[in-house]
Amino acid sequence: MRDDLWKPIKTAHPNYWSDKIRLMPDGYSSAIVGLFRDVEQISGGLQLVEIDLLAYPGGGIAASMRPRTDGDDVTDAQKAQLFDLLKSWSKAVGQICQVCGRSPVSILKYMDSRDQEILCEQHMRERRSSDE
Repeated sequence: MRDDLWKPIKTAHPNYWSDKIRLMPDGYSSAIVGLFRDVEQISGGLQLVEIDLLAYPGGGIAASMRPRTDGDDVTDAQKAQLFDLLKSWSKAVGQICQVCGRSPVSILKYMDSRDQEILCEQHMRERRSSDE
């Protein structure tokens, strides 16, 4: 991820920061910020969970959460909200161009050793024209 995208995430959300974010495609930056903000809102300013993010080779990103402190600190209502958030976020993030974050049109699969990419129309055209 470009410096101008990951540095603000690290500054604004230090409790959820991981150096793995720097290695993720640029297009996921807004989705990551949205996830962190929603978790902070549900948690009422407390860091109740740890968030682990994983970018899959060939496109896609996954998140998991686990209690940071004694599970009694997280109310049943917060648990339900966090579960629903993670479920909806996981579905939405699968619909993101890896390069820019817009809606993808397809998955570009290469015939060589490069990983496939989930791309919007513009970036699909750019990749195809650069391969010609």
